[in-house]
Amino acid sequence: MKITDVQCSVLLDEHHNRDWVLVRVYTDAGLTGTGEAFPGGGVKEAVLQLRNMVIGEDPLDIDRLVQKMIRRIYTGGARIQAASGIEIALWDIAGKHFNCPVYNLLGGKYRDRIRVYGDAHHGDSLEDIAKASQEVVDEGYTAFKFDVDHYYPPEHMLDSYNKHLMPAGIHHIVAIAKTVREAVGYDIEFGMDCHWSYNVNDAVAVMNELETYKLSWFEDPVGPENVEAMLRVSERTRVPILTGENLYGLQGFRDLIARQAADILAPDVPHVGGILETRKIAAMADAYYIPLSPHNICSPVACMASVQLCAAIPNFTLLEIHSNRVPWYDDLLVRTQPIVQRGYITVPTGLGLGIELNMREAARHLKEGERLFD
Repeated sequence: MKITDVQCSVLLDEHHNRDWVLVRVYTDAGLTGTGEAFPGGGVKEAVLQLRNMVIGEDPLDIDRLVQKMIRRIYTGGARIQAASGIEIALWDIAGKHFNCPVYNLLGGKYRDRIRVYGDAHHGDSLEDIAKASQEVVDEGYTAFKFDVDHYYPPEHMLDSYNKHLMPAGIHHIVAIAKTVREAVGYDIEFGMDCHWSYNVNDAVAVMNELETYKLSWFEDPVGPENVEAMLRVSERTRVPILTGENLYGLQGFRDLIARQAADILAPDVPHVGGILETRKIAAMADAYYIPLSPHNICSPVACMASVQLCAAIPNFTLLEIHSNRVPWYDDLLVRTQPIVQRGYITVPTGLGLGIELNMREAARHLKEGERLFD
């Protein structure tokens, strides 16, 4: 079996104004695989550039083909994101070829359902936050998070250059945590996402104030490029730190894991290098008893690729679900039930990724100037 073509189509998630970069790989055996690359500048162009590197190759040589596509560029960029999308499509082909789900090819599954956490980042008052928290719990989620860096009144703004968080800003974040706990109690897992906004001292200051409210995680308090800074934060607080969404490859996670600078890792499958690269990261993390809670903001295609991965690793805890409020999210796949039901995604048992793209729905949401692959 040989690869005969690689095509790419970009959809527009109008809800978040974000691209969904879908990939399809074709073979001379009549099997096709569908994948998704992480959105970003130049990613579609990178997919098409990589096309000539894999045409004529055996699609089952997945690990070797990924290394061929990304060798010497572990620092990251559009090419790794593009290679991730192709890699996911290759796993879809492999599962169809071997007549099994992807999780079987990764060693089998540990679980039949994947627990997901919701993003509740809408509204900008404490009243809105309380309402949003209750809505997420009413939908059946047992875990969710807020993007707290979006909720500063003007007088609480931090300086984004020196990353200094004023005391009033710290008090405002603490007020959010207090509001959430009063709304939903302490049986619900609750995290906060900071998007690398703070310096070390201010990150520690706010996290120590938050200990009373039993956060399940504090996400990306400082920049990911400095493991020593992340370690300094983690050593000075008891609030668990989650990070990793913008790191690339096993090498990108190596020092973070080896130094045990974070408590929970959040690689993004269509960003980090694909399903197998995430499996390698999970294995190294598991040696240090560090759990994985993958980042997941793309379409249902990448989401279900993440589900296959999460089913097959022992140290999985939670999968982010970010885009399911897109009105046509469920419609992008041919299915009879919603993807997320009461805070869980059932692991598909069909071949490959276990999904079928709804071509008619995909065609409705093509980005301007795009055409849908064959």
